[in-house]
Amino acid sequence: MRHPTLAAQCYRLVRQLCIHPFTSAVVSRYLRNREQFFLRQSLALPFSVPPASQGALGAVQYGDGKQVVTSSSAVCAVLRSEAELLESAALELSVLATGSDVRRAGELVAALLETPNALDEDVPAFLEQNGGLEQGLPRMLEIFHSFDFAWHDSISPAEYRLSLFAELRFDSCLRRDASGCETYEFGALLALLGAARRELQNRGLLSTPQQQDEVKRETRAIVETLVVENHRREIQFARFQALKAWRTLLDIVLAKAFDLVPAESRHSLILDLLSAILPPLAASEVDASISELLSGAAVLLATKLRDETVGLLFVESGESVQSVPPERLHAVLRAVLQAILQPGVAPVVRGNLYAVVLNYVQYSHKLAALSPALSRTLEDSASVAGSATAHDDVFSLDGMSTAGGTASGRRTSRRTALEQGTFSIFASALERLLPVVCRDAAVGHEVWRTVAFTVLDALVAIADEGNATSKVLALLSKQGYLQNFIAALKDAEADLQATLQPDPRASLSLFSSALALEETRLTHRPPSSQPRSTRSTSTRRRCRS
Repeated sequence: MRHPTLAAQCYRLVRQLCIHPFTSAVVSRYLRNREQFFLRQSLALPFSVPPASQGALGAVQYGDGKQVVTSSSAVCAVLRSEAELLESAALELSVLATGSDVRRAGELVAALLETPNALDEDVPAFLEQNGGLEQGLPRMLEIFHSFDFAWHDSISPAEYRLSLFAELRFDSCLRRDASGCETYEFGALLALLGAARRELQNRGLLSTPQQQDEVKRETRAIVETLVVENHRREIQFARFQALKAWRTLLDIVLAKAFDLVPAESRHSLILDLLSAILPPLAASEVDASISELLSGAAVLLATKLRDETVGLLFVESGESVQSVPPERLHAVLRAVLQAILQPGVAPVVRGNLYAVVLNYVQYSHKLAALSPALSRTLEDSASVAGSATAHDDVFSLDGMSTAGGTASGRRTSRRTALEQGTFSIFASALERLLPVVCRDAAVGHEVWRTVAFTVLDALVAIADEGNATSKVLALLSKQGYLQNFIAALKDAEADLQATLQPDPRASLSLFSSALALEETRLTHRPPSSQPRSTRSTSTRRRCRS
């Protein structure tokens, strides 16, 4: 089988046979026992985009600089093939894990998480052609990186200012094709242009050769522009479907088969996946649907990292202890904060990233407390502090440098390198981070408001560990956020009373999150300096309790 479009249709047929009630059992059993289909095909991932010399040509530019001249239909076909195969592999892994077939499930997990090797001889020819990225990472990461490419169309429509057809609504020509992708349908486009041209003729605006030439130029510019736009839409849609299938397979691995991953590799694998997923979230050109998909995957990975048992934090090797390097965790935190601060981020994506921050804080506290290899003082890890200073413009919230100094040395010497680096990274981003989190806590959706208040409480707790709570609260008070939160608490008294009714969980959760932040503020403020409204509210709450 040499044609990528035919291969994509075959993969789709296999998946449909595996999910249809009449054929799923027998077909899946045959593919599993006789052909080893899912295992062998997974070993062939990621697929390479074949070169082409005809059709709608363009160039695929990978992140490592490699370029392949091919057609847009070939790119879409390869992405659809990967999507169908990943969905089938996810279904197969779920069946094996649910049915306690540990051997076959372990083989499939190993195929997905091991470093890719040479493909088998009987793999379809177009999959054997040279392309994609250089090998060396776990296969799941190789698959993910194969989706990171830019498409450069061979058609380069010149920017042309429309005059005769400027009032036309080309969105009326959008149609969904068989795959579900919304593209411009050229039958409807030609009908629209034909009707507009007849109207111009009736108005006498096409009476001269110059006007007729202008119509031809505008028609050509419109058609070329929409052809390029269709190619972009088709590739983007196919890429989203492939990423969605990759995310489905990742969910199955984390939920049902993660115990089949070697214990000594689990933390490193999760950190590798997080390090790959987070940078695209900080890129401005990433589609909103893809950002939402990746941010959800980041939450799952961060939760899995937090929930890992103590025995997986380090591996005994003789008398030495191999632990998670603090630098890797710091890189994850930097990437998360950079994505949160990226302009134009959707509220859902930002809310997911807040959840990642909370999981990171809980995990880092747990790791710093339990791993002896991470119990290095600031003096023993000057290189870490120097690296943080170079990359994060580190400063201390109490006005002193976190990179050294006698005044702060006594305090930081009791903190591990992990905690010190975490404090420094949060400190460097605090003035930009707090307004973003406060806005989401004040006017966001109720669910994300709860998460945002919890993040604020965590930031105050981190500042408290560095004796810098007053500075954080001063920033909140200076910009009016604390006053807004206090007023919102007072206005929410009716909602608090309603929590006594059935199903009070949502309102009570939001009220508790906001109240926790306010209690932290009152703890670090003398009673005499509290506003009268705050003291009365606090008094009423104590009386009711």
